[in-house]
Amino acid sequence: GPAAGSEGDVGGTTGTYAGGVLSTTSKMTVKLPSLKAFGIPLGGGEKCQTAEPSEIKLKSTESFFNPSKGGPLKASDYKISKLQDCGALTGILSLFTSGSGNTIDIVLTPKTQG
Repeated sequence: GPAAGSEGDVGGTTGTYAGGVLSTTSKMTVKLPSLKAFGIPLGGGEKCQTAEPSEIKLKSTESFFNPSKGGPLKASDYKISKLQDCGALTGILSLFTSGSGNTIDIVLTPKTQG
C-alpha cells in the first residue's frame, strides 16, 4: 500500500477480545498528502484520498494480548478503492495504489492517565 498515507476513521471501530486474542474492524478513508516516486512529487494534497472507505480487520499477533500492556496487531489484507482529488495524475496514481493485498502493522499502547 501507499507508504505516505494516514488513515481517517469514518465508521468507528468495533472489536472482540476472547481467549487472549484482540480482533478489530474499522472503516477508514486512506488519505495521501504526498505521493512521490524517486523523490519526485506526483500528486497528493489535503483532499487526496480514497473514493470509498476501506474495511480494515486487525488481529493481535502475540500468543496472548494483554490489554493493560498493549501489543502488536496486523491487518493481513485490505482493499484500497480508487483515488480522488490527487491532482492531474489522479487516474494514473489510482492504477498503482488501488486494489487488495495491502497490509498494516501497528503497536497499540495503553492510554496514559493524566
